[in-house]
Amino acid sequence: MNWLDRWPLLPLTLIWTHWPMENGFEVDLEQWVGSWVWEKDGSVVNDGTTERQMDHQVLTGAQRSCVLGMLVGLLLLSPSVWAADHRNLEEENPIEIEDAFVIAFRSVELQPVFRYEDDGERDDIFLLEPEVKWGFIKNGQVELRVPFFAGSGDRERSGDINVEALYNFNVETRMLPAAAFRFGLEFPSGEDSRGVNSIVKGILTKGIDRARFHLNAGFTNLGDPGRQERDFRYKFVLGTDHPLDLGIFPIAVGLENLVMFDVVAERSALEGDDPLWTTEVGIRHQVNPWTLVTLGAGAGLSDEAPDYLVTLGFQYTFAAF
Repeated sequence: MNWLDRWPLLPLTLIWTHWPMENGFEVDLEQWVGSWVWEKDGSVVNDGTTERQMDHQVLTGAQRSCVLGMLVGLLLLSPSVWAADHRNLEEENPIEIEDAFVIAFRSVELQPVFRYEDDGERDDIFLLEPEVKWGFIKNGQVELRVPFFAGSGDRERSGDINVEALYNFNVETRMLPAAAFRFGLEFPSGEDSRGVNSIVKGILTKGIDRARFHLNAGFTNLGDPGRQERDFRYKFVLGTDHPLDLGIFPIAVGLENLVMFDVVAERSALEGDDPLWTTEVGIRHQVNPWTLVTLGAGAGLSDEAPDYLVTLGFQYTFAAF
């Protein structure tokens, strides 16, 4: 594989390291996008005809170093490539459901996610979340991700560093499902953050014919909850996936596409609020042996849940050594 095969990393590096932040991460996205244009050679220059006065800064400190370090390190890794497994479902890429399987031993995956949420009350959230996974042992992986929020909604913990590990301790048999356990820590490196949060999660996956069914049960304990915040939260997800091979669309060919569906129930963050119920549908398309593109959409089923959300994700797989 030559360096041109790593094209998905180049625009993402530019976007992530120039994500603008003003006071409290308040961002004028139209102003930011409108002040930059692409030249034919692929470089970015300031467009004098659309230049406006902006008082923002790019990611700084530990947040910028973390994101930039992940991307530069990945670009410099060995060019040997592992084939991506498009049936290996990842949390929030593009929907909540996750399966009980880990990435290949010694492989590395870059998984950026872009999400937009609208709650119908003039509050919206833009999420940009870079994530790196490493299969450091057989049946196990470690993950590093840093979510960044923009928009008029709640941006608390934007920029927090999340470190998690997933271990598959039971393979699927004729009678028993595959099972995995997740543990993670969320460090208060972001906006309005305090305390270290801990996360535990159990995952079951069982295949029936060509379809697979998944059950996720996750629990989060806040190290230092704010006033009216719940210190213990849960999230249950029930979902399924199936190869999309109808053959009626140009992209719907064989096992290169996977369609997914889930229902999510989670405890609200604030005392007195009702649980949040959401349903989602998504598709994962394998562009080439090491690159996936994902697209998902969801709708709230309860008053406290977002009215709708849209997610666009990528997955790029290669070897670390």
